[in-house]
Amino acid sequence: MARVAESAERRDALVERLFANAIGAFDLFSVYLGDVLGLYRMLAERGPMMSAELGDEAGLHERYAREWLEQQAASRLLEVAQDGDTRRFRSPAGHDEALLDVSSLNYVAPMARAVLASIRPVDKVLEAFRTGDGVPYADYGDDLHEAQAALHAAAVRESAREGVAAGGGRNPLRLRPRSRVARSPGRGRCAWPRTHRPRRTRPRGCPRLLRRSGSSSPGWQSVLPDVVEAWD
Repeated sequence: MARVAESAERRDALVERLFANAIGAFDLFSVYLGDVLGLYRMLAERGPMMSAELGDEAGLHERYAREWLEQQAASRLLEVAQDGDTRRFRSPAGHDEALLDVSSLNYVAPMARAVLASIRPVDKVLEAFRTGDGVPYADYGDDLHEAQAALHAAAVRESAREGVAAGGGRNPLRLRPRSRVARSPGRGRCAWPRTHRPRRTRPRGCPRLLRRSGSSSPGWQSVLPDVVEAWD
């Protein structure tokens, strides 16, 4: 009886865990929509909005704007105020930092991009399991690259500032006298000194770290100026 009870307890715990994970996955997918379409920023800048207002501002069909808002409210990612037949949605206090503030270590919205990107080439991953071949990193798409950059941006900024402070204002990388910061014409300076560039992880001349056209996620272009300023 004890083994049966223990087995049932473990079964129930697994069912509960996976069910909660499924709900979390759908939350991340909806966060992805709000991030990429700029919906969170519109709500933060314009205040409480009805679905029709958000649809007009974002250029979305009202029905889809309403579905997204209602899901966000049900998941407590947004708040809703009822006034008769009118429902206005807003971002709760504190949520803007997590969803919009690229300078904060609490900025987690890019996690939704990373998770979604990780399953884009799932068919190729399945095939790789059968054949032993790999899946090219590029197949995961720009979302994965941009999410990694955005998630690390605040940490890079803080690390650079701490390094400057610890070094008494000196460059924390201790560059050689003749080393110089890489320049990319028309794109500003790259934060990786030529003598200290990682061989495979650094982007060439910085452009690949910048956001692609149409993306609402600032990515690395928001942190590079501060890092370069700190190192200078």
